Amino acid sequence: MSTATDQSGDTFLARRFNFLGFPGERDKTRGAMPYTSYADLRAELGDDNAAALVSKVGVLVQKRGLEALGVPLPHAVDRIVQSLTADERRTMAEGGTVPRVESLISAEVSQAEAQQKLARANADDIKAAAIGQYAALGLLGGRKGDIAGKADNGNAGNGRELSSYERQQAEQVSKALAVAEKYGLGWVANNPELLRLGPSAIKALADVHLENESYERFKRGGLSDKGIVGGARYFRRTGGDFNEYSKSYEETKKSLPAADQDAHARAVDGYFKAVGGEKPPTPVEEEAAKKEFNKKMDEIGERNPAARKHIEHEKEQLRTQKKEEKAVKAKASADTSANDDLLASINSSSPAPANKVSDAKPASATHTAAAEAPATGKKDDAAKPKPQQTASVAAKPKGMSV
Repeated sequence: MSTATDQSGDTFLARRFNFLGFPGERDKTRGAMPYTSYADLRAELGDDNAAALVSKVGVLVQKRGLEALGVPLPHAVDRIVQSLTADERRTMAEGGTVPRVESLISAEVSQAEAQQKLARANADDIKAAAIGQYAALGLLGGRKGDIAGKADNGNAGNGRELSSYERQQAEQVSKALAVAEKYGLGWVANNPELLRLGPSAIKALADVHLENESYERFKRGGLSDKGIVGGARYFRRTGGDFNEYSKSYEETKKSLPAADQDAHARAVDGYFKAVGGEKPPTPVEEEAAKKEFNKKMDEIGERNPAARKHIEHEKEQLRTQKKEEKAVKAKASADTSANDDLLASINSSSPAPANKVSDAKPASATHTAAAEAPATGKKDDAAKPKPQQTASVAAKPKGMSV
């Protein structure tokens, strides 16, 4: 019965490299560094000697247990072959001994062991923090310290095992913490409800560089965590500064009485949830959400005239203001390309472009022709203009906006 070692020591690696080449050949970060491809090695040593070299190195790597340390065999063999000189490669391929190969393998083992140790330490830290944060939600039935201290054996801190749901939630929190740490959002660790939304939610906050102060403004203003994450995704997609918007949101809130502060928060929160999902809304869905949002905000403005300027400024930052909506519709009706992306049109903050000059005759030229026609014709003809030269046509040429 053959073993994996026998396969690698025989023809397995040679056949793999002959078909796929060395792993490093696909490394785009290698740049212009000197590198020997497997095709180069075959040209240098011949097919049989190239196969013998990689097979012998593969056997030595497997004996040292590098694969058990998480190092793929083809990658390890590739790195060692690259480290050998041409003479060393030929000596080993022809059956000779190259002592330096053992030193190279030992270095690979030491590096793999160090990386594995670091990975275990990081995993333990993240797991303990995740379980601790999840305990802060009050769903595991134990004290935070107890739960964090028993992260390794999977207990909930009160003598019972975590349920599958609790384990799933703890894993979500763990991944979310890792993302927060990666993107420098340390303040997220103090907000377990945010962590429960998972790593993609934290990534959305990182994408717009949301600051803790901005998050606190939104929370004081009554937005939910899902709403804030939805707003982050919306701003990431449409552009704009989410941190600056948090200031406008707070200014609007301050200008409203308590009852309408709640109505304002519900309108913004609902809009962000509608347009800020992981999957962007369709143009039709976004248009419907925008109209609903504008309607609610306008009603708040009608009840509070002093707050209208804040509301309009907020709508401008959210790109939902009616003025822009009209400009977008005018552009869509005048544009010869009827298949323009509606979403791009809604998100565009620039006014609709004017009609091209070539779309219609200049108004001044038409008026001049209409004015001069009676002077060159008979008196009766001046009183009875020709049908195709009516005053309405002269005053409003087809295709021109007035």
